[in-house]
Amino acid sequence: MCPEDEGSPEALAAEIERAGTLAGARVLFPRAERARETLVAELARRGATVDAPETYRTRAPAEAGSALRAALASGIDAVAFTSPSTVEHLFALLSADERAELVAGARFACIGPTTAETLRALCPEIRPEVAERPAMSALVEALERAYAEEEHVVS
Repeated sequence: MCPEDEGSPEALAAEIERAGTLAGARVLFPRAERARETLVAELARRGATVDAPETYRTRAPAEAGSALRAALASGIDAVAFTSPSTVEHLFALLSADERAELVAGARFACIGPTTAETLRALCPEIRPEVAERPAMSALVEALERAYAEEEHVVS
């Protein structure tokens, strides 16, 4: 079950509630180690008892640093972030010089506002395009907007 227009925890809880009352329902919500509490709190507010075990952790693979450096060496035009953890892991792998090189040469897009907030917190000079809905196609559209705006900038 997915909300049609918005991927926020509030929208998802409302969509679930439309399928039937949550009062007295028991909900199993397996989630990431660092997941936000928003959906759990929203479901509980609507009367559900929520079990939310941590079932996975996001980690950068050991070879991620060398793969990232190879990509930087060949040039990166765009960076698309799908979650706050992708932002955190990427910038944890970069030196200050590599970060500056990436920021200077690439356009940035984020799948949603939470991911964009994380990016701006770690790298305030970046003003990413933000997808209008939490979907890969919308993330691609956000990158297209970034490039379209660049074409209209007058020097």
